[in-house]
Amino acid sequence: MPVETMPIVREALLAAGAITRVVSAFVHAGNPYFVAALRDQNGRLVLSSWRFEGPIGEGVLERVAELGAGPISSISIAGLDDGLVATAVSNAAGQLRVIFWRVGPDGSLTRLAGGAGDSATDVAITAVAGSPGRVVTAIRDGLGNLRLTVWDLVSDTEVVRRASAQGGRAEKVSVASFGPSVATAIRDNDSNLRLIGWFVAPDGSIHRGEQVSCGRAEDVSVAAYGPRRLVTASTNYMGNFRLITWRVGAAPGGGPAGGQLIRCTEASLGRMSHISVQALPPAGGFREEDSTFAVTTSRDAEGYLRLMIWDLSAAGSPVRVADFKGDGIRDASLAIGDGPAAGRVLTAAEDGMGCLKITGYRVEP
Repeated sequence: MPVETMPIVREALLAAGAITRVVSAFVHAGNPYFVAALRDQNGRLVLSSWRFEGPIGEGVLERVAELGAGPISSISIAGLDDGLVATAVSNAAGQLRVIFWRVGPDGSLTRLAGGAGDSATDVAITAVAGSPGRVVTAIRDGLGNLRLTVWDLVSDTEVVRRASAQGGRAEKVSVASFGPSVATAIRDNDSNLRLIGWFVAPDGSIHRGEQVSCGRAEDVSVAAYGPRRLVTASTNYMGNFRLITWRVGAAPGGGPAGGQLIRCTEASLGRMSHISVQALPPAGGFREEDSTFAVTTSRDAEGYLRLMIWDLSAAGSPVRVADFKGDGIRDASLAIGDGPAAGRVLTAAEDGMGCLKITGYRVEP
């Protein structure tokens, strides 16, 4: 299938103030808002909600609300059901801090409960599918090890920290959930991409499953595109982009921790950096069927944003079916609409001048 069989149309663009890092997430459950979490020029956490609506070709992007918090360094964000998002940050003391937020029907933002964790130099967070109010954080702790922790929002004023587990030395971390399980993609201390499966039990305990290493990597990112399907995006030792699909086999003896991680297909491109990957929901939403497409953002060798869509169902290797070249950036993150916002994609980027740039796209099947 040739490139550009699934066009990407840029519909809206808004620029804001100076930042130093930005990530974004989409709030599910029919809520039409995207949420961006950023580190502003004063080093403080700022959340903002954005509405991206309108007919095809006439999308309108509007900032609705903004709410600030304390000084941070690393930052990650996850969208949950019921109008919730959760942020994981490394605060001014270098400690993990998890905070839940509610996005109202009008796009307003309300800070809910939070919890404190271990020392952290890199952080990632994911919502656990089928477990309302539950997230898992993956961090590089103060000793340079991967550490996972389960957190439950039990009320607007209380977060309970459940179990933790370690996964060896790590330099960079990424995490994604698939069913009651999560997968971490890390760059280990030998600079290799390592993929590890974990099972999160109903009581909040976490059990390590299989792991596999697959060569040198710089940037690493992982996403789930089905109950037992994963996709990783990374760069190899030469800085070239690499996309790999995986299947999670049945656990030996029917155990809960997940089975063998089976490498399926692979595609590669030229030099890229600042890579992230997410699954593109099918028309019926993730709850009804597996996705067959993934979306990646990256910074190409010339410094421009690249937004690409990949067909993961193709035999032999993933096929690039869309490739949009945007403006010059330093870094970018990706948010994908689901349900009523299906077909909407948003990038939140730090542009070449160090300012926030929010861009809305329409994906046309």
